Amino acid sequence: MNAFNDVEILQQRIAPAAITNLSTEDIWDRLVTPLTKEIVGNILSVESRVMQTIEGLFPGDEMHNLNNHMLFSGQVGFVRHPYVHTFCRTEYGAFIVKRDYNKVEAFCWHGDVLKGKGKLVFKVGFRDNRFDGTVYANDTSLLDFPYDDARYSPVLGGGVSTVELSVYSFQPGHSGSTSSSLLMPKVETDFQSFMMNPFRFLDRPLQYRSLFRRAWTSGRAPGQVTLPVEDFSHLVLATCQEFVASRGYDAVLMATSHYHVCRWGMRNGYEIVEPDVAKTVGELTDGLEKMRKSGKHLTRAQESWVCAVQSLRRKDIPRGLYLGGATWPQDNITQKSLWMAKPLNAHGALTLERAQSGEFLAQRAEATKNLKQNKR
Repeated sequence: MNAFNDVEILQQRIAPAAITNLSTEDIWDRLVTPLTKEIVGNILSVESRVMQTIEGLFPGDEMHNLNNHMLFSGQVGFVRHPYVHTFCRTEYGAFIVKRDYNKVEAFCWHGDVLKGKGKLVFKVGFRDNRFDGTVYANDTSLLDFPYDDARYSPVLGGGVSTVELSVYSFQPGHSGSTSSSLLMPKVETDFQSFMMNPFRFLDRPLQYRSLFRRAWTSGRAPGQVTLPVEDFSHLVLATCQEFVASRGYDAVLMATSHYHVCRWGMRNGYEIVEPDVAKTVGELTDGLEKMRKSGKHLTRAQESWVCAVQSLRRKDIPRGLYLGGATWPQDNITQKSLWMAKPLNAHGALTLERAQSGEFLAQRAEATKNLKQNKR
């Protein structure tokens, strides 16, 4: 008898991921933190609609078409898969949830967003990793970065179900929270761009050093356009993990952009997945410890900046901050990431151990090699 696999293909390629059935009510009640709710106020009205355009309801609400699909007889401006957009007007802003077949993402905005006067204060996303390492990963319109490179994905190999968390918090009114960069002079837009991603300035070492001196005393770490809302880092991860575990996943993942985020993950039970990356972070941590023992006191934000500047050429690294040659593993430009994982069951724990042994690095290298040969 022939073996039919159409149902399996349906489940793997088309059926909605389990994480996408998180209710908007649960996200608002359990995930949005109390202080964030004070900023945006109570929900006044709710409107859900199905959308398929890149353009959202207001500037900052846009979607993405990373695979550049041309739909409806070659038209641009549309995304590959429709998504549900739920707009909740609040007393002082808006609460928005977007979801498609593979990801759900929640946002809180302060101000009149429909008139272009809103400021983002909260953004949390849950993305099923089932397509990572293939072009299908980029089909969801809720992506800011691609995940198709088979050299780096899937992080925990096949046969394990995982969800990636992406979590952000922005304190309104704090330095850097201006709603539109178009209103700022160029020196300010350059500084904000540098704060968002200093790795994009590595080819301009003089400008990098100038902006770095200002960032060093700003109280903010790399990647922090503003400081987070105060209760965010204490509450958000535990609730995210409860959501993911309740949907039957084996592990939850984070791609940690900078040193302070990595240390935050470690404090909450996350472990670095890949052995070479763990070795690099260990070397950077040892270098920071030597600086501390030598009498140089650093804040956590400054520790992150020290790790970030290691990607400069040695002669361009500010005096006294060179850590011996190790560089931060994630630049937030390429798809190479510093993946951390927290197992949610025995299968997830065993798979993480295999990943930490380097098993999946070899598998991905072989898969990449085969892919290149097949393209010839």
